[in-house]
Amino acid sequence: MKAIKYTRYSSDGQSSFSIERQDLIIENWVRYNKVEIIDAFKDEGHSARSFDRPDVKKLIAFIKKNYRQIDYLVVAELTRFSREAGAAITMVKQIQHDYGIRIVSASRGAIYDVFDSSSYFMMGLEFLLGTSENIKRQNDINGGIYAAKAEKGRWIQGGPAPYGYRKQGTGENRVLVQDPAEAAIIRHIYTRFLSGTPVYVIKTEAKALGFKKTGNDAIHEILKNPLYMGQQWVKAWKNHPGGLFPLKNFEPIIDPITCPN
Repeated sequence: MKAIKYTRYSSDGQSSFSIERQDLIIENWVRYNKVEIIDAFKDEGHSARSFDRPDVKKLIAFIKKNYRQIDYLVVAELTRFSREAGAAITMVKQIQHDYGIRIVSASRGAIYDVFDSSSYFMMGLEFLLGTSENIKRQNDINGGIYAAKAEKGRWIQGGPAPYGYRKQGTGENRVLVQDPAEAAIIRHIYTRFLSGTPVYVIKTEAKALGFKKTGNDAIHEILKNPLYMGQQWVKAWKNHPGGLFPLKNFEPIIDPITCPN
């Protein structure tokens, strides 16, 4: 019997060690069942929420060309293939219907058959459990983000610090501190805007002072960012309201009274 294998890890809290674990699970299954792996496909840093992944596309193309040599598509768990139960079941049914290839969940030791009612039910259950876990994890993440922003007043966005600030500290102790030179340019932009100076003039002045942001909306983006008055936008979560919430342990560049909304 011959098979192809597929492994995947996403970029949200997983690493290449996840691939190594999946490989070990699959290797144990194929060795025990005397199955030969003829090719392998691996997506690194890709979510399972859709099949728009480079190696899934290569896998499907390989199946179409070589399906007569393939008995199984082996994954460590079905959630490695997809976390969207509906689309995943449709894909697995199509692969078996069109090419006679059955999917294997190596961790469960299960070879699923979409034409057998009991096997189909168990396969669907594994996919649904993965979807349920994904929903719970996303709710936990969203709840944590809401608590950190709305209740603790932390700035937790990734990427570089907003213009006018720099990052200091790590983890929960990370804060934004003013960059003196950039903060001075921010104050100049607000002062000139509130005096009625046209934005194109402010942009020229800011550039002369060292403002390096480009783009037609660079000045507007600065003027409408509530962070400069010590607040941040927080997305609503479940029954908890969204909106502007104050940042704590934070020094605003602009006095909130003079900050336009």
